[in-house]
Amino acid sequence: MKKSREAKFRSIFDMFIILIAIGVTFIFLGFLYLSDKIVITSAFICAIAISGILLVLADFINSLSKRLIYVTKKSNMIEPIFYSLRILFLIGSIFALIGLPYILSANERLDVLATGLSIITIGLTIANIAYNTATDSIDDIKYLLSSGDKQAEGAQTSKKDDDISIKEEL
Repeated sequence: MKKSREAKFRSIFDMFIILIAIGVTFIFLGFLYLSDKIVITSAFICAIAISGILLVLADFINSLSKRLIYVTKKSNMIEPIFYSLRILFLIGSIFALIGLPYILSANERLDVLATGLSIITIGLTIANIAYNTATDSIDDIKYLLSSGDKQAEGAQTSKKDDDISIKEEL
């Protein structure tokens, strides 16, 4: 049974709202931490970083699968594998966010791990944004390059026509 466009839209919009709510919650927690209203442990930071890595990987897999399907036209082979992998990463991300802060025990090594994973998460996020921008822009780039070639050809044809008309006048 295929989803209607409205059902797909609602599904996407619901996910968007959930992600925005999570993001706003983290921003709020950050401000509370900076104003010394709450204590954030290294276990929580580590859990957020792991969750972030898994979310970025899930998004990357989603983008990659769309690109591969577009290029290969073999959605029946690619889509189920990438969809399953994406769901696995999303479940892992949720588990990391909710469960890991209670499982991890604070120690000096956890502080180092939390910091390192946070930096890795930021790097992966920036790389993923760049990849998504590049893949989303590829058709625009192809169009601009091809229209630039056509304009150059048109300019050369126009110049030849001008040269011929000048020679005819002489």
